[in-house]
Amino acid sequence: MAHATAAIGYVLGHEGGYVFDPHDPGGETLYGISAAAYPDLDIKRLTKADAVAIYERDYWTQNRLGEIHHQLVATYVLDMCVNMGASRGVKIAQRAANYYGALLERDGHMGDLTISALAGQPANRLVYTMVALRGSYYEELVTIRPNLRRFAWGWMRRTFAILELEE
Repeated sequence: MAHATAAIGYVLGHEGGYVFDPHDPGGETLYGISAAAYPDLDIKRLTKADAVAIYERDYWTQNRLGEIHHQLVATYVLDMCVNMGASRGVKIAQRAANYYGALLERDGHMGDLTISALAGQPANRLVYTMVALRGSYYEELVTIRPNLRRFAWGWMRRTFAILELEE
């Protein structure tokens, strides 16, 4: 089973300090926690420990990522959930499993069938496929919403960074 501490550490490695870019739909952001996702939270007063607790509660536990057999897969799914939204991140994991024969409904919910399908494939195979699907999503997004193109390089750099962790 995967461990939250390693996965959250990976995500925090991609999330910086306080940012308030008027072009970012997330709005005010600190440690990757955005005002758009947490409108009642005082983002400027958020501590790193608060961010870790949010990641663990709202992304890791809520999406049952600790039940994923492969640490690398769980880490990447967490990173996608944080960066793209939980439902979209899980849908990409489901699409990756389906690519290798699973017949999952792409519903964005990490259920028993999805966890089992992810366990049935080699981690590297799933991660490479998720990287391709995530990159494709961002390419489509900036085509539909050209004003977000300014974020494309950062999204792509983050998309491929997981490949440096492979063994």
